[in-house]
Parts: sequence; C-alpha cells; structure tokens
Amino acid sequence: IEGELLKQAQIYSYYAGLYEHAKKDCEFLKIELIQCQAAAKIRARKECEDKGMKATVAVVDTFVSSDESCTEMTRQLAILNEKEGLLKGLLNSLSQRKDCLIQLSSNQRNEMQMHS
Repeated sequence: IEGELLKQAQIYSYYAGLYEHAKKDCEFLKIELIQCQAAAKIRARKECEDKGMKATVAVVDTFVSSDESCTEMTRQLAILNEKEGLLKGLLNSLSQRKDCLIQLSSNQRNEMQMHS
C-alpha cells in the first residue's frame, strides 16, 4: 500500500499538469473564438451596409453562425472542453483512490497494532 501511495502522488501530479494545460488551451481558444466572432460581426455589418440593408441582430447573428472559421473554432473548443472534462474526472477518481489507499493503510496499521 505504501508503494501505491508513492506512485499515486506521481500519477496525480502528471494528470494535474495535463489538466492545467487543457484548461489553458480552452481559455486561449475561447479568446480566439471571441475575436473571430467580433471580426465576423464587423464583416456582416459591412456587407449589410454595402447592400443597403439594415444590420439587425438576427442578421448579424446568422452571419456569425454561418462563418466557417467561427464554426470550426467552436468545434475545436468542444473537443478541448471534452478533454478537459475527462481529465477533471480522472483527477477526481485519483483523489478518491488516494483516500481509499490512505484508509487501507490506516486499517492495516490498526490490524498490526492489534496483533502485536
């Protein structure tokens, strides 16, 4: 059990690092997506202006929704969010495993004290 507890810390820290990188990647892509959507809104307003149309919220939103760059970034963000969620779940599992190992170790020590 003691060996498992030592390995547990290494495993947890490795996946905690991956989780933090995944969070960072998500945040950076969110920033890029916001910029992409802003640029698409500017293009939509310009296009409406050039055609003599009123750039309503609905028209601009439809333009942004149909922008391929924004759509692709949204897909990438969904994939990164999934990876982040999986890593978070793994960290929760590792935390529960640690708690179980600590309890088993404590039980083992108690049994040894009872037999001595």
